[in-house]
This record gives sequence, structure tokens and C-alpha cells, in this order.
Amino acid sequence: MALTRAAVVPEAEPVDKTEPSVQEVVPEAEPGNRTEPSVQEGESHSMETYTVCPSGWTGFSGRCFLYVPTPLSWANAERNCQNRGGNLASVHSFNEHHVIQSMIWRLTHTYPLTWLGGYDATQEGTWFWSDGTPFRFNFWSPGNPNNYRGGQHCLQMNYGDHKKFDDDFCSYSRPFICARKRWCETGELSLRGQLTDSSLSRYQFEFNLAGGGVRLLCKASTVNPQTQESTEERHRRRG
Repeated sequence: MALTRAAVVPEAEPVDKTEPSVQEVVPEAEPGNRTEPSVQEGESHSMETYTVCPSGWTGFSGRCFLYVPTPLSWANAERNCQNRGGNLASVHSFNEHHVIQSMIWRLTHTYPLTWLGGYDATQEGTWFWSDGTPFRFNFWSPGNPNNYRGGQHCLQMNYGDHKKFDDDFCSYSRPFICARKRWCETGELSLRGQLTDSSLSRYQFEFNLAGGGVRLLCKASTVNPQTQESTEERHRRRG
């Protein structure tokens, strides 16, 4: 029996949109002895973060990937990935497919049939990724997708001798791949407080994701906006 869309594309469970809070700041020493004045409480420092992935996830091309060995139906696997802050993985290039396949081999020493985020339950033959990205990378095994018995609407990888894509019944239980954007994406955030040693220009800080109980250590470099503004003003005057 063909799966309905509701069964194949579950509604995302509520996600806590609360911004992660900075839990602690741990100075990371740099070589050299500087004599800059200490940073006073109340000064705001801009911090440019580096992109990283949570522990256990593999980073590639701006995203993080996780192999989950627990077999679930496609719909339940998608819900599981949503609870982790992502979706079942979309694949957009041979290199991404190779990275995912290598990750599975490294963890299992085999190539099990594994759910990805592709589905065509909405319209037979028109494939989508559950994360909403365009479905443009076709890596189907020979003779697929074939919609066997009119009910195969979900995409698995590692099928057949070529270990490529295949359509299968969404109710089957498979291990699966989750994907999410990297945490600590490159950008800026503000930190107010007292930094006890201004000779340190690089810091480590820890995010505690609200409701998830997951902590992530990020690295950042800091710039005092007041000092930067003063420097820019001096340059303007000289000009």
C-alpha cells in the first residue's frame, strides 16, 4: 500500500528557538607579551566564530553528518533527525556521497542499506529532499527508481553491487543519516563582561543549547569595538 504524504513527511516537532547562551569563557594564550590596557567590565567585544560540528558528527561542505545505526522507518528516522536539529541527509554531489559512505564504512565495516532524505510520495517520480533543498544529484542504481508494486517512495543508499540510490518501502526499518548545518557558523556575536587578561586575543567559549543538554566548545578571536572605532576615526582624520 502506498504511503500517504503525512506518513512520509512528518511535521517537524517544535524546536526551541532560544538563542544559545554563553556558559563560560576560557582564555587561550597566544605567544608574545603584550601590554595593552585591561578590558573593563561593560565593554563589548565582537567575536568571530569558527565553524565546527557536534561531537560524533562528521563535517563536510558546510554541514554535519551523523550515522544512526538504530533501524527506524523513514518517517520515524526523519523525526529523529529533526529532534537532533536537522533532517535526513540530502546529497548534492558525488563527493558528499563518498564522505557519507566512507563514514558508514568506518563505523560499521560494511555498507548497510541506509535511509537518506529523498521521497516522492507527493508525486510519483518527482523526488524531493526532506530538508527542502533541490533534488538535482541523481545517483540511482541501474533500473531504479522502479516504484515496485506502486509503493516505494523513500530513498535508501548502498543498494546493489554499485552501492547507489534505490527507492524502497518507507515502512521498512533502516539505519539512517542525519544532516544539519554546522554550529558556530562564521559570523559575529557580542560578549559583555570582564575579560581579566587583555593580552589574550583568542578565547574558547561554550554554548549550552536550550532544552538539548548539549554543549559545544567554539573558538573565537575578539576585537574591542571601541578601540576599533577609535582607530578608524584616527585614520579618517589623517585622510
